[in-house]
Amino acid sequence: MPRQKNIKSLKTSPPQEPKIQESLKVMDKLVRSGQEVNVKGDLLLLNRVNSGGVLLVKGNLIVTQIVDGSVRCSGNFMMLKASAKANIVFHDVEVDTSHLKERLNRVELKNNEIIITPVLKETSWE
Repeated sequence: MPRQKNIKSLKTSPPQEPKIQESLKVMDKLVRSGQEVNVKGDLLLLNRVNSGGVLLVKGNLIVTQIVDGSVRCSGNFMMLKASAKANIVFHDVEVDTSHLKERLNRVELKNNEIIITPVLKETSWE
């Protein structure tokens, strides 16, 4: 006769997602003229911001296409390409877009100074 083992049931809680994923929003919609998009967390925008469109982001921001409208970001960093038409404000300071390169740029605040660093490797989002 086979021996029976005592099996105790274990209570498990649902797995917890990392916090970055809880606040990350991925959006593949064009921000049109007259439209205002508000995001409380981080945003990965897979489309463009047209002239007259407004993007307000409380977290980090990555925009893979051109920005011709307004962007306001108060996260740790934002990444975007150069555009002469863009109005970009990072932590309530207007970013001089002439310092942005044609490739993706990382914009961050360090020691009360805005640092713009071009991403060295070309990135294709298409």
